[in-house]
Amino acid sequence: MSFLQSNLDIVKARWPKLYQAIESADLSALTVESEQNTLIINNIQLTTNYDHAHEAALQLSRIPTTAESAFIYGTGLGDTARLALRNKNLKNIHIIVLNIGVFAHVMNALDHTDWLNAKEITLHHYNDINEVYAPFCANPAELTLASDECATLKDRILLELNQSYIESKQALPQVAKTIENNLSFINSDKSIAALPKSKSDIIYIAAAGPTLENHLSWLAENKPFIIAVDASVKTLLAHRITPDIVVSIDALAHNMFNQDDYNKLAAAALVYFPSISTHVVEQWQGKRYFSYSNTPMYQAYKSQINSPTLFSAGSVIHPAIDLAAFIGGKSIVLLGADFAFTKNKSHANPEKSAESKTPLNFAVEFANDWVFNGHGEKVATMPNLKGYLRDLERYIDANSQIKFLNGSLEGAQIAGTSLWQAK
Repeated sequence: MSFLQSNLDIVKARWPKLYQAIESADLSALTVESEQNTLIINNIQLTTNYDHAHEAALQLSRIPTTAESAFIYGTGLGDTARLALRNKNLKNIHIIVLNIGVFAHVMNALDHTDWLNAKEITLHHYNDINEVYAPFCANPAELTLASDECATLKDRILLELNQSYIESKQALPQVAKTIENNLSFINSDKSIAALPKSKSDIIYIAAAGPTLENHLSWLAENKPFIIAVDASVKTLLAHRITPDIVVSIDALAHNMFNQDDYNKLAAAALVYFPSISTHVVEQWQGKRYFSYSNTPMYQAYKSQINSPTLFSAGSVIHPAIDLAAFIGGKSIVLLGADFAFTKNKSHANPEKSAESKTPLNFAVEFANDWVFNGHGEKVATMPNLKGYLRDLERYIDANSQIKFLNGSLEGAQIAGTSLWQAK
């Protein structure tokens, strides 16, 4: 028996835009089977086959019982909606459809007229929601089945779901020990507040992605103001490019440099976080400036680190970009900011003929995740790189007074940027 018409009559009456999307959807890309108590879509169980109501309760446990509104990403089989309606404190329940085809098959399989008619319920097409609003929960299977067009939203949901794990990694005892070891340097070095403002309105960020290789000749010839992330330094130095500033925040940053590199970087300033490898700070021959971020790892040390903060969400590229804004950059050009395994590599190589020899070789070969590049093509990546990308896009959106340019269409498409072309 099909319940499709009765369900869609309600959708048409209440959410006509969503209904139109269903009418025009191509459902042929989905294979659907019924399995006792659930649906199997593209070989993925939409819910558990054992007790999907209990599973829905587990997902809804993320939403406080005192909340007056909630967001549910993915409809599942309607269990989260029904269970949410039992909470009389919830006056507004927003449910976001992550895949129109999946939603149509769900509407076809079961009677959903009860919760579709509920005044507390509002359905949203994924095109109308591009952020993760709290409190929220998500149907895990639908994050896998989400349409390609809502890849950004899916990545942001996963980032939020993983946030507690990410923060737990920042709270490791060895991280605190490194910070404490570096406090003595902070007492003698200057904060980024002492950095001179840039004389150039345009600041170039040298990230370590493979497309940095495309710009090395131009950088060597034109010598613009460059802020480099630590992982890009060897590639720059191999082409006789000395950055103006190097940003480093990682406890493993000592792996990025050898003694000859330190000698060649004597004219470059180092901007570092207290979590950096102590060896790097000790060996640096040029000027040093410190900063930190508003992340959990630094909360216990804020009174000891007298500096303006820099934005950071896990990647060194974040504070490098925020530093460019801090010293007055009106246009920020991102070179090598790929967030993906462009050219089937993880990093730019110091020499054009060199093989990519990094710990990420295995990840490149077996990557299952992807992002769209600037050409609209899927390119392989890792979950953490997607997270860094999505947080950067939020930063760009919040800093509309700055013009952001991306040096390549081969790497990940970065929302809010336009293409930079060498002149």
